[in-house]
Amino acid sequence: MQTLGLAGGLFYNDRMENLIYTIGQVASQQAPAQGGSSTLLIWGIVLIFVALVLFVIELFIPTAGLIVVMSVGCLIAGIAMLFGFSTTAGVIATLLAMFALPFLIGFGIKIWPHTFFARWLTLDAENPSEDDTHEVVEETVERVEVGMKGKAMTPMRPVGTCVFEKQREECIAESGMIEKGDEVEVTVVDGMQVKVKKV
Repeated sequence: MQTLGLAGGLFYNDRMENLIYTIGQVASQQAPAQGGSSTLLIWGIVLIFVALVLFVIELFIPTAGLIVVMSVGCLIAGIAMLFGFSTTAGVIATLLAMFALPFLIGFGIKIWPHTFFARWLTLDAENPSEDDTHEVVEETVERVEVGMKGKAMTPMRPVGTCVFEKQREECIAESGMIEKGDEVEVTVVDGMQVKVKKV
């Protein structure tokens, strides 16, 4: 009954300190040798799922690692609860987490540059006005071509400004990040979108 009370209290506690304390109290209750309460199994799975959701949220709303810490905390607490339910469940959860973690990190690295926050963070402050949009598109199509080489005028993480024959263009690094001053080559021109790679 004490375990059920602690688990139910999670829904009404909006302070992170109390949430972590409650999770720790539930996870610390050891199950009998024949297997633990099904409540531990349920909450273990729920916390691991919450950890995954928090990881995805961090990609779109970066918080300098705060949500990642919460995600890791939920993952550890979830695995601890599964160990409380049974050693087999805990070992399986641990192995699955170790196997999935590199893929999740790789997924995060791949998708983050394409998120709104990443684009907003790295775009150059000098954006063309609405009246000049059509002209910029025409200049991009006419003056920047695939294979053209230039230089990065700002760090590209992955968006930045490059210059091609005295023509400044907003460009996207095709892979990885490009430092200011590096030589680049145009690989894709699609309307206003110009993709480059480091030479």
